[in-house]
Formats: sequence, C-alpha cells, structure tokens
Amino acid sequence: MFNRRFIRIKVFQAIYAFMVGTYDDIYSTEKDLKNTFDRVYDLYHFLMLLIIELANIFKKRYDNYQNYHIKKTNDIANKHIKFYNNLVINQLRNNPYLNNYLQKRKFTWQKNSELLNGLFNKIIKLNEYKEYTNNLENTFEEDKDFLLFIIEAVLYRNDNFIFAVEENSFYYTDNTEFALFSVALTIEKFKNHEYQKNYLFEKFKNKSDEEFAISLLNKTLINLEKNTEIIQKNIINKEYEIISLIDKIMLLMAITEILEFNEIPVKVSMNEYIDLAKEYGIPNKSFAFINGLLDKIVSFMKSENLINKTGRGLIEK
Repeated sequence: MFNRRFIRIKVFQAIYAFMVGTYDDIYSTEKDLKNTFDRVYDLYHFLMLLIIELANIFKKRYDNYQNYHIKKTNDIANKHIKFYNNLVINQLRNNPYLNNYLQKRKFTWQKNSELLNGLFNKIIKLNEYKEYTNNLENTFEEDKDFLLFIIEAVLYRNDNFIFAVEENSFYYTDNTEFALFSVALTIEKFKNHEYQKNYLFEKFKNKSDEEFAISLLNKTLINLEKNTEIIQKNIINKEYEIISLIDKIMLLMAITEILEFNEIPVKVSMNEYIDLAKEYGIPNKSFAFINGLLDKIVSFMKSENLINKTGRGLIEK
C-alpha cells in the first residue's frame, strides 16, 4: 500500500516535526512515524467500511418504502436496493480480510449517521445515479464503475467529507485522499469470478519498504551535523542560514539517501526530492533551488569519493 513516494513524504513530515521541537528524541519521532503508518492503514479499512455502511443506508430507505403500497414509492425503493445489492459492495461485505481487520479494530460509523445521510442525499441527486438505476439488474462491471465514480466524485472531491473524516483522528489529516485512492485501486483490481483472490493491500509491499522508512528517518537524524556540513560546503558564505527549513530537510534526506542506501541509484533519489520540492517546497522557488544545489552537492560527493553504490544502485540513468 505504502509506496516509496508516500514513505518519503511521511518521513519528511516526521523530521520536520522533530526539527521544530515536537519530539524530544529520535525514539519518539520513530514511534510516531510508525503510528502514522498504522493509522493510515486503519483509515484505508475505515473507508472500506464506510462504503458498506453507505449501502446499508440505501437498504434502510428501501425497507421504509416497503411500508407504502404506492407504485411510485416502490419504483424509488427498487432503485435504492440496486445500490445495496451492488456486487462489488457485496464482495466487500463478505471479504474475510476486511472483516477480520474491522473486528479487531472495532471500527464503526454509527456516530456519523448525519454524514452518511448527507452522502446518500448527494448520490441520489446525481444524473449518474439515475442512469445507473435505469436498469435494475446488477452487473459486476457496471457496479464497479459506478462505485469508483462515487469514490471520485462524491468522496474524493468533497471537502466537507474529508474534514469530517479527519476529525476522527489527528493521524488522518492530509492522508484521507491517499487512503481513498488506495480504496479505489483495491476495488479496481476486484474480479467477479475470482473473489477468493480479492485481497486488500498489505501495509507495505515488502519488508524492505518498511525498513527503508525507519532507516531513512534514523540515518537522516543521526547524520544531521555531518550532512549539514556537506550542504554548507556547497553554498556561499552564510546562505545556509536563509535556506527554509523545508528545503534543508529535503536536502538532508536526499544526501542521506544517496550516501546511505547503496542499492538506490543516485538519479532516483535526486528526482524524488526534486519532485517533492515541487509539491511541498516554496512555490516557484524550492524546486529550482534544490534542483541546482543538489546537482552541485552530488558532484561534490562524487569528487570526494563519498558515494558507494552497489547492484541496482550503480544504474546511472
């Protein structure tokens, strides 16, 4: 689930918190980084449960309509039951991996009935919902397409929804969209006739990614003084003092990754932090600054024979 890009972002945020005094030591910083990964993985499952609970709202409205014996209300009810019977949502309901996780964590959306009802009202007003329910028969691909549309149009682009979710936990802040994207990717991979193989994402793709996260954090913080000197040797006079903290951290992480992770090509590390500067640095400034300075620093480290790459790390392009 957590790719290297996401890992670098979370390590960057943890180092920033350490540098501004949020944590007293490296151990506390590492502990909170691990908690972040755990809680975002929780959020991934929490949002899966949301889809199930949202479908349950449609079922409740359907049951309410059954108390009336008017053709118009029955027509509306039949539209609601189609969404409840969505074949992909049904696979989520019966997914053993999801159910085991939810049972252990005891997640619930019961306190968010107003939010769920608001989402229900938003969905039934969509033209796409009307098109989806023109035919009351459920088919797997149509059900999947409509559910993915709901995730993108009703959840992903809904600031009120994002805010409501992030009120549940500090660790959800700035992570809801990533978790929603992961939910969509999971559903996209679901197969109709191979439902036994419809796995949810593991927290990390492999053990090396988890080790990379903790190691990048620790090695960056342990080598702060040494790598700060490398930066200072490649700038003019007291320029280091006016570099923003965000830019400093990105440079320090890049230097650490280049020097300490022998299997990662230099170009890969450089490109990753240049891209991060575009997203998290000072607009129209950090990207060009880090791009130029990092190139100069790498040339310096090569001239000093500080870079030692092995295996895949020897790839230059």
